[in-house]
Amino acid sequence: MKSIVHALLITVCTSVLSPSATFASGTNTPSMSKEQATNDSYQAIASNLHMLKKTDNFDKLVKIGGDIESLPAVQKTNLAAWKEQRRSKLTLWLMAIDKIDEMTDPNWDENDVPQFNVAPPSVAIDAGVAPEEIKDPEVRSQYEQAIKVNAEKAERYRSQRKLREMDRQWSLRVRSYIEGQYTSDAQDVSEVDDLIDKWLSRSLRRDQMKEVHPGKR
Repeated sequence: MKSIVHALLITVCTSVLSPSATFASGTNTPSMSKEQATNDSYQAIASNLHMLKKTDNFDKLVKIGGDIESLPAVQKTNLAAWKEQRRSKLTLWLMAIDKIDEMTDPNWDENDVPQFNVAPPSVAIDAGVAPEEIKDPEVRSQYEQAIKVNAEKAERYRSQRKLREMDRQWSLRVRSYIEGQYTSDAQDVSEVDDLIDKWLSRSLRRDQMKEVHPGKR
């Protein structure tokens, strides 16, 4: 992410998600406590997304998506709170989609699959044999390195394949969320466009997402 993302993230966590923006100071009701818990959940997810590294974090990204999906809904009886958390949840989804784009390798080849059993560097040894059964230390070391490289390739293959599946699933969820929570009203369209421009790094993705509005069809 760009260096300005951290500053934007702080804005999301302290301004958009601030309970003081929703509730008048001095009130202390059960609903306020529930709202504070919800705000804390939004802040925690935003923080996790910000800290997510580009490598070795596929499983964490999956968990973050589940956390976003399970965020409690805000009743429209509190319209101000509903609008703020509608905006905040869309922000989190867009950040997650951007992470998918960031972690996806465009050069990944689906046909370049890892080996099921690694072949040792000797024709006299069967593929898949345990390294400790190889007496020659040099051959054993080469074999162990080949096994390690293949295991890393297998993990990359799993992650890249799943990232593409998540891309399809999450894109549909975000589109459904926009369609369900936003109208063709100019203010709603403007809000969604602004969030897309702010949180999605790739121009093609931004253009695709902007076509989701009811008002853009």
